Amino acid sequence: MNRQNFYLSENQKKKDDLSLHNSEKFDNNEIAQVLSSNTQVLMKHWIKFQQEWINNIYKQFKDYDKYIILMYLVSKSWEQDANLFKFFSMDEYYSKVEIRLQNISLKELSESLKIPKETIRRKLVELEKKNFIKKEGQIFFLTKSALNLQKPENSIKNISIF
Repeated sequence: MNRQNFYLSENQKKKDDLSLHNSEKFDNNEIAQVLSSNTQVLMKHWIKFQQEWINNIYKQFKDYDKYIILMYLVSKSWEQDANLFKFFSMDEYYSKVEIRLQNISLKELSESLKIPKETIRRKLVELEKKNFIKKEGQIFFLTKSALNLQKPENSIKNISIF
């Protein structure tokens, strides 16, 4: 397979910044072919990435369900913002003091995450005690500590190998 590598000088990066987003520069099929032909090399890095990610989750929570619930709430906040055409940089998003979420029911969490409602309720109480979420009536808020905890700084650096 002939591979074409793209190398840009600093001047080209500045000059052609807009053209880098041009879909003609990168061919999805070609990228898929390169990835599939290098599976052994990539798997080593992917497995290491996932192991570090899982170990870090467990160190923080000693429980995977709490993290999954927290990530679901974060993803709902992204979805909520996108539906309102609000788009933030990573720094803007993670610098917020708290994020108010639209109504999310225990039933929705339970069905979406395939976790029993009783477990969801118990895990939400534990997240609230640890100050990762705040609840006022039926409204959930993601707190600053939750945002700081799951900010993907290391994940972005670690996954950039791909």
